[in-house]
Amino acid sequence: MAPELPQEVFAIWHKPGRELSPVANANLCRDGRVGVALLAPDCAVSVRGHARVIRPQMKCDLEYAILEIDIEEVKNDLGERITIDSGITVRAREQHKHWFDAILAERDAR
Repeated sequence: MAPELPQEVFAIWHKPGRELSPVANANLCRDGRVGVALLAPDCAVSVRGHARVIRPQMKCDLEYAILEIDIEEVKNDLGERITIDSGITVRAREQHKHWFDAILAERDAR
């Protein structure tokens, strides 16, 4: 599993309760195969695996689900000649902050 990567890269995937961020995707329910990309400073990783639906609909938003992913492959996608200076930062807009906080709270309470 990409032994050349620092261990903190793998720690990102281990959230409370072992779940990944809430996601809704009908194709996932069909065969379970997933791919996830992680971009951060000096890190570009793609992860493949199979996911199962832990909760098909969240209580706070019926359009979101909670998944658990069994990771089968981690690939280092960062080339030797380039680096990534910044990752993707996500924040809820002020009018949606309550919704975002409710989703994170439900995920963490699982």
